[in-house]
Amino acid sequence: MRSARLVFALCVSVTYLVKITSLPFNYGDRKLANDRSQKRGREKKLAQLFGDSFDIDVPDFIQLVSKHGYPAEEHLVITVDGYKLKIHRMPGSPTQPKAPGKPIIYFQHGLLASSDSWVLYGPDRDLTFMMADAGFDVWVGNIRGNTYSRSHVVYRPDYDPKFWDYSWHEMGIYDIPSVIDYILDRTGEQSLAYVGHSMGTTMSYVMLSMKPEYNDKIWLAISLAPIAFWTAPPTPMIKLLRSQGQSLRTLLYAFGVHELLPRTKEVMQLLYTMCGDKSPIQPLCLDVMWLSFGYNPEQLNMDLIPTLLSIFPAGTSRRTVEHYLQNVAAGDFRMFDYGRQQNMERYGQTEPPSYNLKNIRTSVALYYGANDAFAPAKNPLKLAEHLPNVAVVKCIDNDFFNHMDFIIAEDIKSRLNDPILDMVVKSLELRNTD
Repeated sequence: MRSARLVFALCVSVTYLVKITSLPFNYGDRKLANDRSQKRGREKKLAQLFGDSFDIDVPDFIQLVSKHGYPAEEHLVITVDGYKLKIHRMPGSPTQPKAPGKPIIYFQHGLLASSDSWVLYGPDRDLTFMMADAGFDVWVGNIRGNTYSRSHVVYRPDYDPKFWDYSWHEMGIYDIPSVIDYILDRTGEQSLAYVGHSMGTTMSYVMLSMKPEYNDKIWLAISLAPIAFWTAPPTPMIKLLRSQGQSLRTLLYAFGVHELLPRTKEVMQLLYTMCGDKSPIQPLCLDVMWLSFGYNPEQLNMDLIPTLLSIFPAGTSRRTVEHYLQNVAAGDFRMFDYGRQQNMERYGQTEPPSYNLKNIRTSVALYYGANDAFAPAKNPLKLAEHLPNVAVVKCIDNDFFNHMDFIIAEDIKSRLNDPILDMVVKSLELRNTD
């Protein structure tokens, strides 16, 4: 309980620091006094808190891929509700050059992440590079509001709170379908394989249940650390979310926070100061990480921490987190709760409806960790019971494998990515013989 309270106190502190170091919104007709003076004020506060010097090179997706000699592209997708999404592509590799007709595989990141999280290690470990080497046309998504997709045809994220009026539900019914349609139209292919991590799995279940026609456009959905149900005996982190979720929500509303933890110079300076190699409280940061995701220090490559701090967090909306908090409290996988009156107007009932997972006809492969603090084993197993077409239910062969190990584990290639690559290739061969 002491560690849980410590995490909550840290979250409060981070929320406050993010608030004072982020650009305020323009509510209604109230104008910002002067953007430049606002920026100077924020920088002065940062200097008082952390000192003046902060200089770090932050590579983007193109740089992270190109440095290994692999081709990389950036594409713009505009959703039907006006969000501008920058997505990325690895159309080939040094041994498999770009060519038409390649099978497509699409990767979707999790909460507070971006496309960068799929290319941290390079060709020796990352599944994206391995798929490109195996002859796949690799696409990597970004959802609304993160570092690459902080743009809209009408709303300005720094001034219009309406920009942030969404959760992973809207990502599932707007973002992912728009990206898939763009990819298939661009390549001329009929369907693709989908790989999601954490919230990337949640979005896929929303899409496939709410827009069942997309079952025909995904021939295999691979879920890493799948998030849907919350019925398992709670881990310390889930206990914290259940006990303090409403307090956190109240705090965010009180501060007028709509955007959470964007990738800005201010946030990176905060994280480097608190959690970097020279920080005396780095062990505390690691303790928070273990509590949040699951304890597994043997799988953490400490040399990767500077890169992680430069790409994560990548920002999200308050409502995205709020939707998860609602589901944690309810123990169910259901739509956003707007309150009894608005629920009746939107859903025709006072409680938000559960997602109908029986609509998901796509073949789904579930991979979960035995020590995942966010997705304890019984939750993915319950999910498997509700899905009509489960191809794989696999617990990773490591008693301490946690939520983030699906992205950053030291032996991720042999323990996870090699088996997934083999499974995808075999599934593709069977599909092509049908």
